[in-house]
Amino acid sequence: MNMIIDLAKVFRKDKLESIHYGIACHIKEGEVLNSWGDTDFKCFTRSMIKPIQTKVSLSILEENLEDEFIAIASASHTCEPMQLEFIHKLAEKFGLFEGQIQVGLEKNKKVVLESRFEHNCAGKHLLMLAAAKKQGFHLDDYLKADHPIQKAIEKELMHLLGRNTEFEKAIDGCGLPTYYLSIKEMANLFLGMLKDSQYQDIFRSMNEYPVIVGGEHQIDSLLMYHHPGKFVAKGGAEGLMIVVNLEKKESLVIKIIDGSHRAKPVITKALLEKIGWIEKDSFEIDTHIYNSHGDAVGEIKASI
Repeated sequence: MNMIIDLAKVFRKDKLESIHYGIACHIKEGEVLNSWGDTDFKCFTRSMIKPIQTKVSLSILEENLEDEFIAIASASHTCEPMQLEFIHKLAEKFGLFEGQIQVGLEKNKKVVLESRFEHNCAGKHLLMLAAAKKQGFHLDDYLKADHPIQKAIEKELMHLLGRNTEFEKAIDGCGLPTYYLSIKEMANLFLGMLKDSQYQDIFRSMNEYPVIVGGEHQIDSLLMYHHPGKFVAKGGAEGLMIVVNLEKKESLVIKIIDGSHRAKPVITKALLEKIGWIEKDSFEIDTHIYNSHGDAVGEIKASI
């Protein structure tokens, strides 16, 4: 089996310009039903595991939250008005303030955010802080891997995969730990979540507020918006995507090897059509490449 597969091509004036290679794994009850590339390939989980981080924070918080707060805690938000509204309301609910969120405002030494609330991980950081505050944990070191909340998250990951050894870890873009798993392990991770009623509540909240989870034009939000209650979907940095079919109890994980975001909607939709989860005309995505004038000058096309 080839380690990576040609998943999408970029054309400009009908001429091939770029190719996006990747890996995908479609799994049910531990059995790989379809695969593209080497599903033993490992990478970091990034924001794809936000529903797991949400579950652990909720368990530590020991408090029932409104659906919109669960959705924004599980989100990688894009600073849309309703997303920022729920971020501010979540902070107010637990008496938290912006300066307590330990995410950066800089990228390549350039200020890119006016507020830490604008960071796409602000929701999960706020919920972690709320949980830490409730239990009397330190708030100034909640990012560290040995903090009680981060230890509980890793323990939950181990539980979901039925393993008793810790994971290799690195630091995510927002400063929190991120975990090194194979594509197949990631697919199994989310299937393990289907057996837990608390995850069912999180998935319901994400489906209740699908546009909160990503954004109006993000593929995870589009999928849940157009197929309410059927899927839970969550994107991650470096070309990651997880889609769980809640009816079939199957999962699909996609990893775009170059880490690019731009081909993710095209590849995700094409694979979901290929395995029979959605119809071709169930919703539309924009496949065009635009120049700085806003003109459509090319197109991304799935190869599978």
